[in-house]
Amino acid sequence: SVDAAVVELGVEPARHRPVPRIDALPAVISIDEVVGAAVVVDRAISIPVGLDVRTASPALSVVPFGENVIVAGAAGTGRSSVLTAFARAAGGVAADLAVFAVAPRGGPLSEIDGLDRPTEPADVSDWVDRIIAAPGRRLVLVDDADRVGGPNFERLAALRDDGVIVVVAGRADDLRAPGHWSRPLLRFRHAVLLRPESSDGDLVRVSLGLRMANF
Repeated sequence: SVDAAVVELGVEPARHRPVPRIDALPAVISIDEVVGAAVVVDRAISIPVGLDVRTASPALSVVPFGENVIVAGAAGTGRSSVLTAFARAAGGVAADLAVFAVAPRGGPLSEIDGLDRPTEPADVSDWVDRIIAAPGRRLVLVDDADRVGGPNFERLAALRDDGVIVVVAGRADDLRAPGHWSRPLLRFRHAVLLRPESSDGDLVRVSLGLRMANF
């Protein structure tokens, strides 16, 4: 019989096994819940980007210094929140990591103390100079990338420095435009895609499929 065969194989019958527990995922998680999971090592930073649905623990993106990250999503998808999590996480785990930021529309990123920011548009050239000249490891955060541009941001995108990570947030359509200043940053294929369309995977040369899951 089947039961005899199961006993002979030493396998516990399914009807005797406890029903696996399936917990509901939280509807909302706060930045405070994820920033403490960040880890900075000599050559990389593990940055929290949200919740891992497999473990219900913070999901981490491991980014080596010298590479860059794109955060793409439509308005209201949480781009500024992701950058804020990056800034707070980095500041909490590495005192020697200098964090530079620009947020043309203000928002939560502009409210964090200790970030090096341009005080007005005319200061962007000096701000980029400080990024280039600063010693050690640096994290650069650019929010609303569609609202900034010009030669100084092109200098930032062209920077080749093994101590710098540049994180740029904007709408996918703007970031994929051929003439956008951030195009050189796409070469590393690190991205956080927020509520993406199937075509948004083209930013980092991955296929998201024809149908996206709705959450």
